[in-house]
Amino acid sequence: SVLCFLEWPYEPIVEGWTGPDRVWSYPCLFASFFVGYLQWDLCWLIWHRRENKDMSAAIHHTLFIAVTHYVLFGCFFKKPFAWLSLTELSTPFLNARWFYAAAKMKERRGYFVSSLLFAVTFLATRVLGYTLGIVDMICSYSHWHSFRGLHATAFGLALGYVLNLFWFKKVVQALQRAMKKGGGKSKQE
Repeated sequence: SVLCFLEWPYEPIVEGWTGPDRVWSYPCLFASFFVGYLQWDLCWLIWHRRENKDMSAAIHHTLFIAVTHYVLFGCFFKKPFAWLSLTELSTPFLNARWFYAAAKMKERRGYFVSSLLFAVTFLATRVLGYTLGIVDMICSYSHWHSFRGLHATAFGLALGYVLNLFWFKKVVQALQRAMKKGGGKSKQE
């Protein structure tokens, strides 16, 4: 996703928000990969819905699948996709944390480290970075306001932001629990 930032600044500025229509770019390439991952993971969540009662991830995936499909339809919102894709930096640490939990190895140092890295990257990208992106999207309203469908896309991104704020509280609570257990210092990996 870092390659998405290489296209900044867009010239003219409006190109980062509304076009040009169907011209290849890094954000479109990574959006295609991203939507594929979301679709696969949503299928996994649906398949395992009996074990996973928290439907917030399914809501997140459904929301961003819809937004990403619309964005790819016309190469819209390329600039926001850069910061949106950067939020996925926290995902590998979430996956590592899940691996330790599923393997019943929460007492291991790796669980603590992955929890810490997940919390830090979540805060940096999904809370702080996303906040800056939302502010930029609002400040750039004049560049995209006349395109039909982008208001719904912007609303979807705002809902995603609220979901990340909801999750951040849970992330902090999980990190606090991991720290209370001694950070995995009692057992070697």
